[in-house]
Amino acid sequence: MKKVLKFFMYLILIGILAVGGYFIYIKFFASKGTVDAFNTIPDDAVFIVETTNLSQAWSTINDSELWQHLIETQYFGDLNDDIELVNTFLDSNAVAKLLFKDTKLIVAGVMSSPKEWDFLFAVDLEKGSTTFQSLNKIIDVIDGFKVTRTEFKNDNGKYTIIQLTDEKDSEFKIYITFAENVVLVSFNGGIIQKSLEQLYDNHWEKNKNFVEIMQQIPQRKLFKIYANYSKIDDFMGTFLTSEDKTITMLANSLAFSVLNFDVNKNQIILDGYANLDSVGSYVHALANVEPGKLSAYKIMTDQSAAYVSIAFDDYFQFYNNLMNEYTENYPEEAKDIEKGLDLLKNVIKINIEEDLFSWIGNEIALFKIRPLSTVSKQEDIAFVIQTNDIEAAKDGMAQIVKQIRKWSPFKFKEYDYKNFEISYLKQKAFFKPFFGKLFEGIDEPYFTFIEDYVVFSNSQEILQQIIDDYIAGRTLSKDAKFQSFLDDFSVKSTISAFIMMPKMYPTLYYFTPTADRNDLKENEELIMSFARVGFQLVSKGKMFTTTLIAEYDEDAYFEDLTGKLETEAQSDIFTYYIDSLGFIISFEDNMEDGEYAEYFDENNKDVRIEGKIADSKPDGLWRTYYEDGHIESAVTYDHGEVNGIAYFYYDDVENTLRAEVTFEDNKCIGTYKEYYDNGARKANILYRKGTKDGEAEFYYRTGNIKIEGKYNNGQKDGKWVFYSENGEKLTVEKWKNGEKKKEK
Repeated sequence: MKKVLKFFMYLILIGILAVGGYFIYIKFFASKGTVDAFNTIPDDAVFIVETTNLSQAWSTINDSELWQHLIETQYFGDLNDDIELVNTFLDSNAVAKLLFKDTKLIVAGVMSSPKEWDFLFAVDLEKGSTTFQSLNKIIDVIDGFKVTRTEFKNDNGKYTIIQLTDEKDSEFKIYITFAENVVLVSFNGGIIQKSLEQLYDNHWEKNKNFVEIMQQIPQRKLFKIYANYSKIDDFMGTFLTSEDKTITMLANSLAFSVLNFDVNKNQIILDGYANLDSVGSYVHALANVEPGKLSAYKIMTDQSAAYVSIAFDDYFQFYNNLMNEYTENYPEEAKDIEKGLDLLKNVIKINIEEDLFSWIGNEIALFKIRPLSTVSKQEDIAFVIQTNDIEAAKDGMAQIVKQIRKWSPFKFKEYDYKNFEISYLKQKAFFKPFFGKLFEGIDEPYFTFIEDYVVFSNSQEILQQIIDDYIAGRTLSKDAKFQSFLDDFSVKSTISAFIMMPKMYPTLYYFTPTADRNDLKENEELIMSFARVGFQLVSKGKMFTTTLIAEYDEDAYFEDLTGKLETEAQSDIFTYYIDSLGFIISFEDNMEDGEYAEYFDENNKDVRIEGKIADSKPDGLWRTYYEDGHIESAVTYDHGEVNGIAYFYYDDVENTLRAEVTFEDNKCIGTYKEYYDNGARKANILYRKGTKDGEAEFYYRTGNIKIEGKYNNGQKDGKWVFYSENGEKLTVEKWKNGEKKKEK
């Protein structure tokens, strides 16, 4: 970017000298151009940004609160300095103003090949050929660039394409040509040629979908932006190493969007309309269905990196529309769906309408979770169905699992995780016949029930994390910044997608081509500072109202870093088990005194619990065991109440100590000590009368301090300090009675 601005500076300086003599002629006598700058943009442009008053748009952006935040970063700070340097020249010279100020500018992203794209700049000077003859001559004397000219001839005429090659960097090239009143500039000569070949085709005016969408926003704010969905899949393929199903769905469904661009405090806002492609698709099935209310975020972990929602007023209507779309436009896929339905209905004997459709509510959502170290990038997803009757959903899923078990020899035992039963759906591609390809990545999932939602995931670990965070209140509904961001969108939606960039960054990095990862890493903090990005389509007849908002948050990087450390420290900590007293053993009042034991099996072989009963209460030392025989806990009771030191162990042959806790009358006192499975200390937390109260320390597996702070009557209080794994102090948070204090 800096080299382009350097070139532009040279062009302005020399242009002022060379064109100065033509000032009066240009202003009053030169003929106006005949080419519409918009038609110089090739028809395979992915996006087009248009402004008729560049200086006014720049002035508005420059004065915005968002831009003032951005220029505090090195990248945007350097960019701002260069732009201001150019702007100073424009403001201080009348000839420069005439040539370059208040002109129509179009910037387009154009596919130069199936896996490459580049920019095309079209500047409509509206000054006639004399101006261009002058500019053509002055290019030869631009310092630092080697100039070569190539003749390009087609049915539209004969053109000269000028190539400027940086003498210090031969890889950096700029291509320029003059087409009547329009200056075309690109970093790719092939794009310039493509533009010249289509110069008089009027291809945009002939495109009915494009004309239709243009009419939706006759007036613009700062910029008018057009998106060409037919090319968006190819465009995203230049950034990612694998297909994104949400992007593919939009690319195959929509034709164009037209959006106004604006800035407001810390947000970039694009709002407008999108229209449907002529070919039937997933989104077509939603077009004539009333939007539904977003709600799945209420129970989902705040470690969600992305949230894709499909909402509707009537699932049956959506499903029937979807099946019709497949039948009419994708007959081969329709056959596969029919085979899947036939297997479920006639072979496995599942009553689809009663056991599944009857309880589906108004939203189906896909969540991508910040990846855990133990979970692959393909498994860190969750699929959530909102229900209109959770009891009917439980009965229906139980019946589905029952029938699948009859048909399959595979056996899976449901298990309880913190009072949430986790089951297993052993059936490949179960959801594809009902929800289309978007959710086919959920294959043979585990599932559980949370409030009015059925939550599925390919990974048990992800389900457990979702449950952990739900219990602890770490959900998106409790995230004040996400909630505030959500308020900027419609409550009822057709399709919504929200990206929480700090949590999405690890996945983005993973799927970025290796050659581009260094650039991504260099700008990591800047990328994460655009903390929340939201996109929403709301059906409105044959159109969709469209909103895209990117929210800048200068604190996002460090807030996420400290949040991640705290989540790691808290989510895997054993205190939830201690605080809830979930380990305590109790009996009915009529139990016999003496030795007691319970077993895992009917043969009384593998002991689960053993100890002594006195007055129908556990008394003395009680041991619990894992199913493989390893000791799980050793707890001392005094007539039913825990007293003394209790020990908890990992499930291994070495009986590795997991936690050591002192109790007095069922209440934790003194220092709670927890350890990693390698024996290293994990946490030390001071308790008083069963409540966290005093110093708290959390450690890395290496033994280095991770977080240190204090609790006051169970609430965070005072300074909490966060450290990197190598001991560097990252940041300090200040708390008072459980509330984080804002920095002054």
